[in-house]
Amino acid sequence: MLRLRCFIMKHLGTIQVLAATLALSLKGIWARLAYAEGLDVSGVLFYRSLFSAPLFLFIFALWRKKADSFSSGLRTKDYLPGAALGLLFALGMFFDFEAIAQLGASISRVVLFGFPLIVMVLTGVQRKQWPSWQKIGGFFLAWLGLFAVFDLHSGISLSQVRWALASMATYALYVFLAEPVSRKLGSVRLTTTSNITTAVVVLSVILVMTRAEVPTLPNRSGLWMSLMVLVSTVIPYFLMMDGIRRLGSEGASLLAMVGPVMTVASAWLILGESLSGLQLLGTALTLGGVRLTQITSGRIDSQARRPAS
Repeated sequence: MLRLRCFIMKHLGTIQVLAATLALSLKGIWARLAYAEGLDVSGVLFYRSLFSAPLFLFIFALWRKKADSFSSGLRTKDYLPGAALGLLFALGMFFDFEAIAQLGASISRVVLFGFPLIVMVLTGVQRKQWPSWQKIGGFFLAWLGLFAVFDLHSGISLSQVRWALASMATYALYVFLAEPVSRKLGSVRLTTTSNITTAVVVLSVILVMTRAEVPTLPNRSGLWMSLMVLVSTVIPYFLMMDGIRRLGSEGASLLAMVGPVMTVASAWLILGESLSGLQLLGTALTLGGVRLTQITSGRIDSQARRPAS
C-alpha cells in the first residue's frame, strides 16, 4: 500500500492528465447518444454549459470553505487572466465545431491534435531551448498514428482545413498560457473562472442565434447530458488543469494525444463500432510516440512545480 501511494504521488500529474483525457474522450459517446434521442449540436453545447456552470461553482465553494490558502491576497483583477482563457477556449470551441462541419469529425480531430507541436515551440522560445529531436520525433510518430487511427485516406486542401488550424492554434495558446496562470491563481480558481466564462459565452451566443429560444431537451437526452457534464466536463477539467500545473503545458499536451485513441476504443467498447487492423497499428504508433516524448523528458512528472492549488 505504501509503495502504491508513493507511486501515485510520484506520477500524480501523469495520472491526472491521463484520467482527464480518458474522461474527456467519452464526451463524443454521450453526444452521439444524445443525438440519437433527438438533441442537436447547439442543444448539446447549450445544456452542457447550463448544467456544468452550477457544478463548477459548487465545487469551488466547497474548496473555498476548506482551503486554508484562500486568503492569498488575490484581487478581482487577478482573476481576469482566467476569464480571458475561458474566452479563448470558447473561441477555439466554435472554431472546432465549424471545422467538424467543414471536414467531418475524423480529419478535424487529427488536425486539432497537432497542437502539442505549437506548445513545444512556444515552450522552447520561452525557455530559449529548442525541443529535443526525440520529442519532435515522438510527436510526429504519434500524429502519424492518429491518421491511421481515423483511417484517413483522402487528401484535404488548405482552404478546407483553415477552421481546424484556427482551432489547433487557439487550443495550443490556451494550454500554453494555462500553466503560468494556474501557478498564480491555483488550478481550482483557474478551472472555475475559465469554465464559467466559457459557459456564459456559449449560452449567450446560442440564445442570440436562437432569438432567446431555449433548445428542447427531448426524451432521455437529459441523462446523457448529465453524464457528459459530470463524467466528461466538470471532473476532468479540474484534473487536467492541475495536471498542467504539475507537468507543465508541454508535458500535459503531449500526453493528451492519446485522447483520440481513447475515443475510438470507447466507441468500439460502448457503441460496438468496428476496429480495423490499421486502427490498431495507429494506436500502437500513437502510444509509442507519446511514450518516446516522455522518455526524453527523463521524468515527466516534475514535482518542482508546486504552487498552491
